[in-house]
Amino acid sequence: SRLAARRVRRPARALHSAVRSPDFRALRHTELDCQGLGAEGHSGCTPHVCSHYEHRVGSLIIHDFVYEPPGARVIFAPRSRGRIPDEVSRLSAERVLMIATRGMKSHADVLVQWLGSAVSARIDGVTQHVPVERAREAALIATDADVDLVMCLGGGSAIGLAKAVAKDTGRPILAIPTTYAGSEMTPIWGVTEGGRKSTGRESRVLPRVVVYDPELTVSLPAS
Repeated sequence: SRLAARRVRRPARALHSAVRSPDFRALRHTELDCQGLGAEGHSGCTPHVCSHYEHRVGSLIIHDFVYEPPGARVIFAPRSRGRIPDEVSRLSAERVLMIATRGMKSHADVLVQWLGSAVSARIDGVTQHVPVERAREAALIATDADVDLVMCLGGGSAIGLAKAVAKDTGRPILAIPTTYAGSEMTPIWGVTEGGRKSTGRESRVLPRVVVYDPELTVSLPAS
């Protein structure tokens, strides 16, 4: 409903405004006790969710969290892109295909620098609706480079291309969404051919890890 949509947008708008504010760089980073068990004591947390840090931006409090539903891992935190090298290691990945939108190229450059020789191949620039020709080309790049992880940075088009590669190669995905498209949380893939879109559902295209960093969404409109 329209009322429900307004209720959903208000927290997102508040977060978006806070991340854009000059106070964000000076936010307070506080370690939480996690129900008195310490940072390693996960057993007492709410199932699948464990928050250990909070950030204060003016009157707004942003809580980090890690959510682990079956078969996936979701990380939300300001500057969480800094955790990506650890997540790559956690997946035991040694040869990464980096897919990024052109608007995220500078952030992709930083990630490539952090990951060093672990990045075996890179695709800068994606096309909306994942043309089947681009999907086949990307899958061939992944196969030739013998990658063991597909990393995507951007919105629905970047994630869609990563899913097309995962569908054809079986490689896991680490997604870093920069929009609120939501594709990163579904097992649905889609490609277009001859102006016609085909979609399907396969568990292998559901990203293994999703990293949400609010700082990467500041270019989005507030409403």
